[in-house]
Amino acid sequence: MYEADKNRIISAIDNFIIALETKILPQFNDIEKEAKEVEKERLKFLSSRFNPDTMDPSDCYEDAYFAGCEHYEIYTEMKQSVLNMSSVWLYHLFEKDCNMIFSDKKWGDRKIKLTNLSIGIVKPSNFYKINEELQYICNINKHGDGKSQAELLKIRPDLFEDKYLSSNKKLKDIDLSQIKDYASEMKSFWMEVYEQLQKKPKKSL
Repeated sequence: MYEADKNRIISAIDNFIIALETKILPQFNDIEKEAKEVEKERLKFLSSRFNPDTMDPSDCYEDAYFAGCEHYEIYTEMKQSVLNMSSVWLYHLFEKDCNMIFSDKKWGDRKIKLTNLSIGIVKPSNFYKINEELQYICNINKHGDGKSQAELLKIRPDLFEDKYLSSNKKLKDIDLSQIKDYASEMKSFWMEVYEQLQKKPKKSL
């Protein structure tokens, strides 16, 4: 692993967060304002076709109100979906970098190499947070309930909430601060790998 590799990896993580925070999420900054505009335009449309002999004004206001609510709900859910799927994008970035840096594809062998470099692989190490915790979150957001949910529930029950009128648990929606925390863990991991390899110049992964 060369310094150029380390710099490229760190830069890619930083650029991912910058894009998410400044390019993607700002598209949803005015959801409430947009919803009110939708309500206003809907009421204007209905007013232009209003017939006092056959229509009730309260129905028009109600129709317009729910048009605004629908817009708000759709775009709020869309914003959350983007945040949830960002966990998938971030872990995919980690996998891609690992495939580039490590000479083998087996995680068991990779963990042995990291251990030989005195890099922690169990809780609460950076590697553990990414390769266990974030991977489980990624899998749940991609595939729903399953083995990953059961495993994550064991180690991070605080990330779950009770489903409405159900005894089952549901993964809480992820937020930007969590994504940024995992990105920071990734950067710390790669910095640690690079620094440890510098102590053993002839050592490779």
